[in-house]
Amino acid sequence: MYDWLAARAAEDASSLCLAVGDQKVSFADLDEQVARAAGSLVSAGVKAGSRVAVWGAHDLATVRAMWAVPRTGAVLLPINTRLTEQEATSQVVDAAVSLVLGHGDRPALAVPSLDLDELADGVPYRADPPHADTPHSVVYTSGTGGNPKGVILTWANLEAAAGASAEVLNHGPKDRWLAVLPLYHVGGMSILIRSARQGGVVVLDGFDPHRVATHLRGGRITLVSLVPTMLSRLLDVYPGPYPDLRAVVLGGGPVSESLLARAAAGRVPVLSTYGLTEAASQVATVPLEAALARHKVVRPVPGMELRIVDEAAGEVATGTTGRVQIRGPAISPGYLHDRPRTPGSWFTTGDLGRLDADRNLEIVGRADDTIITGGENVYPVEVEAAIEENPEVVEAAVYGIEDPEWGQIVAAKVVAPGVDDQDLDWFLRSRLAGFKIPTRWTFVASIPRTSLGKIDRSRVKLPE
Repeated sequence: MYDWLAARAAEDASSLCLAVGDQKVSFADLDEQVARAAGSLVSAGVKAGSRVAVWGAHDLATVRAMWAVPRTGAVLLPINTRLTEQEATSQVVDAAVSLVLGHGDRPALAVPSLDLDELADGVPYRADPPHADTPHSVVYTSGTGGNPKGVILTWANLEAAAGASAEVLNHGPKDRWLAVLPLYHVGGMSILIRSARQGGVVVLDGFDPHRVATHLRGGRITLVSLVPTMLSRLLDVYPGPYPDLRAVVLGGGPVSESLLARAAAGRVPVLSTYGLTEAASQVATVPLEAALARHKVVRPVPGMELRIVDEAAGEVATGTTGRVQIRGPAISPGYLHDRPRTPGSWFTTGDLGRLDADRNLEIVGRADDTIITGGENVYPVEVEAAIEENPEVVEAAVYGIEDPEWGQIVAAKVVAPGVDDQDLDWFLRSRLAGFKIPTRWTFVASIPRTSLGKIDRSRVKLPE
């Protein structure tokens, strides 16, 4: 195993690696900065195997730190900067972090800390190549399906994920990947690794739909990672086409057919992606040749196996809904504080899905979100998609409410200024079975979402 940045700097020193605003950094320049930052960390007492957290931003100092921590042999823990101080402290304590790196606005998180800018002037530190099975990072899940868990990702996991992604996207040195996803999320962090591995350029910016449209219209951006809400806001600003864009890698939640239709109308190529932190991001992705189609299924990336099982872990028939299981070299060896996963074993996700005859995957929803009403299973994602087909609906979130007669009833919160509940009920009658149609409607100004645009169902269920 090798350090992707160090290897690229040795092969392609002068080529552009990173663009952040007016800052342009070559592979050799970034590698030297990372070596100095690693030296500063070693001088500060960071040792191999220790865990170092980064409370960062979309800037060069954060990128430098995220490369430097693993180079020392320590384990990187990127912190979601949208967490409260109490939530972030809980993760720092749970992971036994020894040091927190951040800017001046970083919160006090119960352990020693250093300013990111203090890492710039260390004595360069060049570590031995990492072992494949050594932990590279611990990334906490979003917690949408329960309490966040610390997912251990090894160098081998990230290498396998990067290789599969490169094959799916035909990713190479001529690509420029616009990175607007948070770097504390595996989808944002992986862009840094994959671009260094392939020799491509990362253009780093925070998400603003007007700036993203400017980047894409200015040309030379070939790849961008977004979540559905980001894509929707981008298309509101400018519907496309964008001159050099080969693919919008779209993850973080279900994608409505109406959004795919809007993108296709503007000749904006979209690759819907199913991924999870435990698999170092991508599990299954639409192939490049289908980027302008209204796709409902995704294809497993190279090296990833999928199957659908029932409650007894028995494989179900093609087309049958069940729990998604995955297997492959990109899958984490386990969570902090849990028993390690047996190598080569199947990992049971929290998602429900079904496979077609070609082994393509359609995600139905989260297992924990399933509503059981009168003995019938209702999947919120399916109902939300049907509701959002109404052109007056901006967004919708469906959930269950306990009921003494039916067990649960189907409820929905919607952003739809131009319609009422009777309009929506009538609209759904030709689209859904009667037991799937919400019987309780709440009209709201917005749907609460996580930092990655996923519906925050724990907050959706709270009374208005």
